Amino acid sequence: MVGNGNIRMRTATESFLLLHPDTEKSSHEVAMSIAACKGVRKVFITSGEVGFVVSTAENHAYNSEKVSRTITKVLGRGKVRIAKGHYVYAKSP
Repeated sequence: MVGNGNIRMRTATESFLLLHPDTEKSSHEVAMSIAACKGVRKVFITSGEVGFVVSTAENHAYNSEKVSRTITKVLGRGKVRIAKGHYVYAKSP
C-alpha cells in the first residue's frame, strides 16, 4: 500500500507500443490487423503524434519487444516505440 491506503501498487503485466504507421490502409484495417497479433491485449486508435496505442502482454511467452517485431511485419513500415510497464499505481476498488 502507498499513501493514504487508497492507492495500491502492483507489478505491471502489460506494456504499451506507440505506433506511427505509414500505410495506405484505413485505421480500422490497421487496428484489426494489429489486434489479431498474439500478445496484443487492446488497440486504441488515437489522435495527435501517435496513431495507435497497443497494450501488450508481458509474460514468459510474450513481451513488448516480441510483439513489436510482429506488428512491424504486419505494418510493413512505420515507427514503433515501446513504453515498457514496470509498476501500476491504482485506486483501490
